[in-house]
Amino acid sequence: MSRDLLVRAPVRLLIWPGDPWPQRPSYPLPPTPAPDPGGGGTGADISQAVTASESLPAGALVSLWDDAGTLKARRANATDNTKPAVGFVTDPYSPGASATVYFVGVNRDLSGLTLGADYYLSTTPGAVTTTPPSASGNLVQRVGQALSPTALAFAPQEIATVT
Repeated sequence: MSRDLLVRAPVRLLIWPGDPWPQRPSYPLPPTPAPDPGGGGTGADISQAVTASESLPAGALVSLWDDAGTLKARRANATDNTKPAVGFVTDPYSPGASATVYFVGVNRDLSGLTLGADYYLSTTPGAVTTTPPSASGNLVQRVGQALSPTALAFAPQEIATVT
């Protein structure tokens, strides 16, 4: 009996200056949509419907908390270590509304970002900053890197508290 063996190995692609291949498309690529919680191969585990406990503007970073057995979302805040960023919202929500919180992905609802810069959770609720908070008791949490002036690759890191 004969068996074929498939070996997967990394492939290195060398492109010499002046090579015509690979070519960039001559048309603009469409923007990548935010993760779809119900399909598109993303899986339901990247987002969850959570009750908003306060007004959540589109693009806000959020923290989750237990309100007498009910999971709720509020704007994340680096003022102290009680509201670390765990996700973001792509639509605005009123208090009491069912908000879709995304735990991974690209947050495309921000403005004024510096391309390539690292961003941290801000002491302004729901916002990001390029300057890590530095006051005693503040939470320092890197939350991602800017892909454009309006898009942040959301990748929250472990937190530290300023002493």
